[in-house]
Amino acid sequence: MNALWAAYYGVPSVFSLETKGFVAMAKRSVPGLVTVATKACTGNSTWNLHPQDALEQIQGRGQRALQQKTDLISPEEKYSLQIHFKEHQNARNASWYPGAKLIDSNIVSIQPKMSEI
Repeated sequence: MNALWAAYYGVPSVFSLETKGFVAMAKRSVPGLVTVATKACTGNSTWNLHPQDALEQIQGRGQRALQQKTDLISPEEKYSLQIHFKEHQNARNASWYPGAKLIDSNIVSIQPKMSEI
């Protein structure tokens, strides 16, 4: 979502660091994005890079990201967002926000326009 917001204002996204799953999704959404996966998560467990390894990767890939030519992604006018809540009470509470819709006991959907985000 941050990449979409940045693109809306003409700022390209060039670098991201996060979990392995997040950076995989980000690479699919933002062509040319340079990433560093600092941890992988499975259930309640995480496997983390050693801080020195993470720092070296961040510095190296961050410099590369800033030197490459990056195109803007094209934000759509309207999006569909589904939020899956662990607790059904939280989904029910969230469904009261304007434009939100309870899809099932734990899922809320919202379809904002880019100008509303």
